[in-house]
Amino acid sequence: MDMTTPDFIHFLFDDGSFQEMHKVETGGDTAVIVGIGNISGKATYLIADFPGNEVPKDFFIITKKKVEFLKFVRKNPHPLVVFLNRATQLSASESSKLYVPKGSGRTLMDADGIGRYFSELGLLSGQVPSVAIVAGDMSAGFVFPASFCDACLFIRGTHIALAGAVAVEKIVGKKVNVEELSGAEMHCKVSGTGDFIMNDYQEAAEWVKKYFSYLPNHYLESAPHLVFDQVNMPEELKHEVLPFETRQAFDMKEVIKGLVDKNSFFELKADYASEIVTGFARIEGRSIGFVGNNSMVRFGAIYPESCRKIAKFSTVCDAFGLPLVFLADTPGFMVGQEIEQKGVIKHATLVLSALAGIEVLKIFVVIRKAYGGGIFVMSGPGFADKSFVLPKAIVGPFGTEVMIEPRSVEERAGYQELKELNSPQRLVENGYIDEIVEWKNLRKKLSNVFQNEKVSAPKHIKKILSF
Repeated sequence: MDMTTPDFIHFLFDDGSFQEMHKVETGGDTAVIVGIGNISGKATYLIADFPGNEVPKDFFIITKKKVEFLKFVRKNPHPLVVFLNRATQLSASESSKLYVPKGSGRTLMDADGIGRYFSELGLLSGQVPSVAIVAGDMSAGFVFPASFCDACLFIRGTHIALAGAVAVEKIVGKKVNVEELSGAEMHCKVSGTGDFIMNDYQEAAEWVKKYFSYLPNHYLESAPHLVFDQVNMPEELKHEVLPFETRQAFDMKEVIKGLVDKNSFFELKADYASEIVTGFARIEGRSIGFVGNNSMVRFGAIYPESCRKIAKFSTVCDAFGLPLVFLADTPGFMVGQEIEQKGVIKHATLVLSALAGIEVLKIFVVIRKAYGGGIFVMSGPGFADKSFVLPKAIVGPFGTEVMIEPRSVEERAGYQELKELNSPQRLVENGYIDEIVEWKNLRKKLSNVFQNEKVSAPKHIKKILSF
């Protein structure tokens, strides 16, 4: 069934609450709608591009309208939804030529043109939660808002690319597959631009509502803290879900669900860098950010894209005052020529720099093992505010099975020192880790930390790292 922007507005906002704004400024041009409505009583802004696939009468005027609206949003902050419909009458996959409406030149070069629109979106980063919805095929600069926002949804069958397949063929002389170039699945699995593919506008609207439910209206407010009822306690984790044989894979998502309030885990970017699990959840009603290694995918090793995923998510939580829990079960960084060529060192530095600047509470928990640089990417010693280890967990530069037998007194001393890291008791005795915690007590331990430590919204703007 074909749907329109008014359909999305109907699904997203509380009945009758949406009010269009800045309507006069475009002289009746309806190529862009901006306004405010309520989502579960919470005021939320909307920018909807090209709601009926109309070609704008003057592209500069509607661009300036968006610029002025975003300036208003910064002064009166509330969450923002950017609805990206087809930006021209020609899709990214169909044509090598763009329709050029009146005002395009001025839009490109004027200080209040498209550059200022991008600038305003960038300035909003970390001030208000934001979600982009890709609802049509787009190319050129129209695609950038998808990545400016904190999260991005694709309606199934949509495409975005700087240049469509036909244009690429004409420019570089090579045929490309439309889906591999610009498809929603590619962007959710490979490029990381998208979080999820939605089947329709109603599904997208429901996702947006849930996403915003974990976050404050803006950076000066604290995240919502719901009233907790014992009926929302998680189901007891089955023993086989968490094996302690370090080479046996398990699903970290199930472990998170065993820690948090029932049905509260809300995963983000599930199909991108799936060796890392990121998502919001609640513990006794409090919004928390979780990062975990998933040994079910690529052994839970750290890849360049793992670093980007952790950095983006962690800075979203930091911007909006959500404490972070890192559940470590990783053999460390993946190695090899391909990984080095992808820039694993610079990506590792990216996430480490991000973690160093994070001000919300960070808790490091070794579930089963944490080796090498993976310790620090998972906010280990030197980054974490609190650290816990399960009774059988192992920490070290690498597994003892790859250690060379010592040949001298000095080597034997170093070998013994590293072997002692395999003892949770020694980790605590040496002051490397705060406490050994049994799995059955971990949820309560985390809850106590959140209650006793100061968990509040940042009082200044913290920028969110984009991809």
